[in-house]
Amino acid sequence: KICPNISEPHSIKFCYDLVERIFKVPAANGFLISDNVKSLDEVFLDNECPVFNNYNEFRELIDYYLRNEDKRLELMNKQKKTILANHTYFHRICTMLDNFGLIEESKLCLIKLTEFLEKV
Repeated sequence: KICPNISEPHSIKFCYDLVERIFKVPAANGFLISDNVKSLDEVFLDNECPVFNNYNEFRELIDYYLRNEDKRLELMNKQKKTILANHTYFHRICTMLDNFGLIEESKLCLIKLTEFLEKV
C-alpha cells in the first residue's frame, strides 16, 4: 500500500541524485512517500509526494495514509500521471536527441511515447 523511499546520505546533503525508485514506484501503481530531498520538488509539483524529515514524521505519514485510503489513492494517481507525463525513459531519450540536434528523431520519440501511453 505504501512504498517508502529512503535516499542515500549524499542525496540529502547535496540536494540531488534522486534514485530510480522515485520514478518506478508511481509508474507501477505504487504510492510513494520519501525522505526530504530538495530536488524532489522538481519531479512532483503541488505536494504530490509526501515527504518526511525524521522517523516520527515517517511514522505519522504511514499511519495517516493507511487510515485515509481515498487521499492515498488520489495522490497515487497524481504521482503516476506526473511520472508518465514527464519522467519516462522516452523523455530522457528525447532530451538527449534534442541536445544532439536530432529534432526530428526527438519528435518521433514523443509520438511513440504518446502511442504507448494511450495503450496504458
